[in-house]
Amino acid sequence: MLVWNGLSDILIRNYLDAQKILVVIVTFNGADYIDAPMGRLCNGLENIDLLVVDNNSDDNTAKIIKEKYPSVRLISNDNNIGFGQANNIGLRYAIEKGYDYVYLLNQDAWIEPTAIATLVEIAEKHPDYGIISPMQVYAGERKIDKVFSQSLPKELKDDFIIHGNLPEDLYNVSGRTLQAAHWLLRCDALRKVGGFSPTFFHWGEDSNLCRRMEFHGCALGIAPKILAVHNRENRNERPEKNYHLRLVSWLEAISDPTRKKSKAIKRTLVLMSDCLIYRPTWFLPLLFKFIKSLPATLKNRKLSMQDNGAFL
Repeated sequence: MLVWNGLSDILIRNYLDAQKILVVIVTFNGADYIDAPMGRLCNGLENIDLLVVDNNSDDNTAKIIKEKYPSVRLISNDNNIGFGQANNIGLRYAIEKGYDYVYLLNQDAWIEPTAIATLVEIAEKHPDYGIISPMQVYAGERKIDKVFSQSLPKELKDDFIIHGNLPEDLYNVSGRTLQAAHWLLRCDALRKVGGFSPTFFHWGEDSNLCRRMEFHGCALGIAPKILAVHNRENRNERPEKNYHLRLVSWLEAISDPTRKKSKAIKRTLVLMSDCLIYRPTWFLPLLFKFIKSLPATLKNRKLSMQDNGAFL
């Protein structure tokens, strides 16, 4: 695992003594994945605590964590409340316990603890950033995660793939969406911006929080010299995902606080028109779901524009 070499491991350890960092992992039927992130972090640096929020897995995920990683705090939900709301449990815990940073980590992803420490060191130099992500790559570290690559400016892709000589430790990518498989979040920003909106059960919650960070004056960044794995290169997506993402795109557009409400409505109508033209059989069922969720969506949009830690 390539880690930015601005500090030695000894200096990183000393630096961490002044910081409180919580890693939050949301699990759902993750028995085949969980050893990869847990094994690295449980044997890593001090002052990095782990919290797992399990969304009522029906495999052995919770049992594996209890038996193999007894030092990890485990919260087991009675039902699957979704990715964002499960993460909110961890975010609330971090704020209540006085942590300085939260690192959100997918169950199918992993990162070295020294890399998290280096991200914190970078974040301390750039207090205007609310979210910082490492470079998210596939297992083997030879390819950038395809979805994550959409968050990269062209010059950063070229530098990483072709030249391998990156001049900066942090790149501002505000206006784009960082996938929440690997996020370092500043707790001061969370107290203002808040957590994930309940509008989104799964997918869309990360895009919405990115827009809200920007609305509240927090920048988004990528630390390209730090690699972290999202192990999904060979995964087959479920057929219904594209259908669901259409609805998510409408909800994202109407929920975006960086757009005036009139422009948010216009963008939503454009996306609906596109669906009606290219996926007409999907349109009416999606429209019914959208209309049904609209009152709560607009309420959540209004709440997200306040600076009192919405949804936490």
